[in-house]
Amino acid sequence: MLTFDELAPGRALGPHQYRIDQAAFDRWVRLYPEDAAYAPGLPSGLVMVSIMRAYMALADSPPGGIHAGQQLKMHRLPRIGDRLDIGLTCRRKEIRKGRRWAYFDVVVNVGDDLVAVGATTSIWSR
Repeated sequence: MLTFDELAPGRALGPHQYRIDQAAFDRWVRLYPEDAAYAPGLPSGLVMVSIMRAYMALADSPPGGIHAGQQLKMHRLPRIGDRLDIGLTCRRKEIRKGRRWAYFDVVVNVGDDLVAVGATTSIWSR
C-alpha cells in the first residue's frame, strides 16, 4: 500500500493496462443507452472509469480516501477492445486543514497514440 509520505512530485505510477471489451461496453450501454451511438468507439465516461480503475490499482491508497475532482481532455476516442495504457504522475501533495491532498496528472494512450490527458485529485486517508 502506498502511503502519503511515499508520494513525491514527479513520481510516476504505471502504466496500468486496461481493455474495455464488448461485454463491458454493453453493460455501460444498459446504464447509458444514448452512448450506444459511440460504437465502435468508447464514450469518454468509460475512459474515465478506466482511469479510476488504474488509479485504484496504481495508487493503492488506504481505504477511506475521497475522490475530490477530475478533469479529462479527450484527444481521440479509443475503440472497443483497444488496450489503454494509463499512467499517473504525482503533480503535488499538501496538507490543508488537516487533510492530505494528492494531485495526479493522467495520460492515456493506445499504443503510441494519445487518447486523453487529465488530472485527478484525492483526499488521502490516514
